[in-house]
Amino acid sequence: MSEPPAVVLSGVRYGWQPALPVVAIDELRIGHSERVFISGPSGTGKSTLLGLVGGVLVPQAGTVTILGTDLGALSTSGRDAFRAEHVGFIFQMFNLLPYLSVIDNVALPCRFSAVRWRRAVAGSGGVPAEAARLLGRLGLDDPGLLRRPVTQLSIGQQQRVAAARALIGRPRLVIADEPTSSLDANARASFIDLLLAECRDAGSAVLFVSHDLSLAPHFDRRIALADVNRAQADRRAA
Repeated sequence: MSEPPAVVLSGVRYGWQPALPVVAIDELRIGHSERVFISGPSGTGKSTLLGLVGGVLVPQAGTVTILGTDLGALSTSGRDAFRAEHVGFIFQMFNLLPYLSVIDNVALPCRFSAVRWRRAVAGSGGVPAEAARLLGRLGLDDPGLLRRPVTQLSIGQQQRVAAARALIGRPRLVIADEPTSSLDANARASFIDLLLAECRDAGSAVLFVSHDLSLAPHFDRRIALADVNRAQADRRAA
């Protein structure tokens, strides 16, 4: 039996005011295990799109289907549970918890998802061991860092912690929102290569949003958001 697409948007409309759509996408499809780069300047609806794909936002029209599940058919708590089990997020500002250590920040998704906890345990024999493996794979291989508060890390190190947190438990979809904006060009390319290598090994689809077109060649496919998001045209029509 073939795997369903990772992401399917059909007739999706969303706006903070009904007559002013921010996202208006007739169709967008991302295949199973496909790694897609979505580009667009600020203000074109990139973060709103990610909110819809992650189930944080619910479309005012149309359907958002993730891994074969129509998110609109789920309750708020159902969407939260689905996201915790199947989706890993890398936020632009990382959203790490300052009162937790590095290792505990990475392990956090396993507290909310039995599915990801089981996958993490199966991968390395325990959640802390899997967290340490991911951190090492992403370039944080100093054992002395793992029990430090994340506030003691550099921006680049915090970025890797955020990526490891998104990857733990092998989520089937990884969503990244401008996670490399604070890094220099060499660090960005290295980070992307490490991230995508881990996602390939896990069989995870990737939806990566950025305005930095130099990163696009690392991905299977690039989509310009302006080519699929008709929001500006819908505003003029309204």
